[in-house]
Amino acid sequence: MMTAFVLFVAPLCWLLVARTPRIRLRIGVILVLIAVAKLAVLEEWLLPDLQLTAFSLLVVVDVVVLLVAGFIADANAGRRISPTVVIGLILGCAYCFVILAGTFMFVVAMAGEHARMPPSDILPTLPQGLTIVADNDQGCRSGTSSTYCDREFQIGSTNGAPAREIADMMVRHLQDEGNWQLFYVEHAKWWKASRSEGWGFDRSTMHVRVKVQDGKTWVAFSDEAAN
Repeated sequence: MMTAFVLFVAPLCWLLVARTPRIRLRIGVILVLIAVAKLAVLEEWLLPDLQLTAFSLLVVVDVVVLLVAGFIADANAGRRISPTVVIGLILGCAYCFVILAGTFMFVVAMAGEHARMPPSDILPTLPQGLTIVADNDQGCRSGTSSTYCDREFQIGSTNGAPAREIADMMVRHLQDEGNWQLFYVEHAKWWKASRSEGWGFDRSTMHVRVKVQDGKTWVAFSDEAAN
């Protein structure tokens, strides 16, 4: 509820400031649409893979519309300035400063990167004879320099194939269908690969590992972003 209220501060300030009915309606509708779009982005209803980038752009558009298209255009209309208008101008300018500064600081703190939980459908459709035994969301964790979000799949066979054979099939499958360039890590006894993903302020590094542990085959995805 508080988040929704904060997102609609701009339209509320505009209602206090606007003195010209036609401009009040036009700018008001635009500001409400921007507020709804910001709420949809934060709740991941819209552009979930570009959340931070999309929200930052909407903040800039919000401020430009409120200050330039709103306050300046309304001032040029030449209507009388009342105490309500002055309060709206003060609140509106304060809102613009706070939300711009807050968004900028958050983007800087995130280093332009954003780790997200790998989705359940990140694993390409399995070839015939293989099946997903378990899909484990392992949550996100913060290290000294990076944040990681991990998801792990246990892969089984419908025809009783041994774990090592399943692992070999998964390595070939990820290379052919997922375009992963896996290589074997001798000391860790697993296959792994990494690649950059995302755009704008939502960049990250996705890692994948294929391993055999306790007679079971595991495929783990880990999304990494710098702290």
